[in-house]
Amino acid sequence: INGKKMSRTAYVATLTERIGKQKAHQKELTKAADIGSQVHALIEWNIRKELGQIVGPEPTVQDKALWAFMSYEDWRKATKLVPVAIEQVVWSTLHRYAGTMDLFADVLLEPHGSCRVVLDWKTGKGIYPEALLQNAAYTQALIEMGHATPPVYGAVVRLPKVETDPEFEVRIITPEEQLKLFEVFVNVKALWDWSQTIEVARKAAAKSA
Repeated sequence: INGKKMSRTAYVATLTERIGKQKAHQKELTKAADIGSQVHALIEWNIRKELGQIVGPEPTVQDKALWAFMSYEDWRKATKLVPVAIEQVVWSTLHRYAGTMDLFADVLLEPHGSCRVVLDWKTGKGIYPEALLQNAAYTQALIEMGHATPPVYGAVVRLPKVETDPEFEVRIITPEEQLKLFEVFVNVKALWDWSQTIEVARKAAAKSA
């Protein structure tokens, strides 16, 4: 302006004011991730409190996260859910992987009756195949560690975040299906490990060239 070069500080401030610190699609992705995190945090806080564990202040959540939590509470009451372990790190020494499962609980599953279930909460638009593989991996790790005795079921629960999507979605995984899914998981992991080995070798060769 007026032939004067704008300082870097002034330029950044002006640019930020005009377009924001994030692009629109990035803001939406961040918002969706925040809602999912808030739902998980509120569920975890309430269950830990129920189990008599030390908890901090109740998490503050947005309305959409609260709507999802209310859906969870409705489903929990309908299935007479009784928590056993929450946010527990599980691992497989045999297959060399680890992760943190959302919840292990006794759940009333029709027509199976009361079952031990590994649960995952999802707040996306649907239940995707990789969620089933993740659940199967957590289940087998829990069994390998001696914290669960077969049969163990799996359940991926999608919690809606808006009033126009009022129904939650539940995908039950039987013990038989868990075993088949775990075979797929092991193969996928083997492919990933192989690709990483190739990538490391490629970088090493490029560095020494």
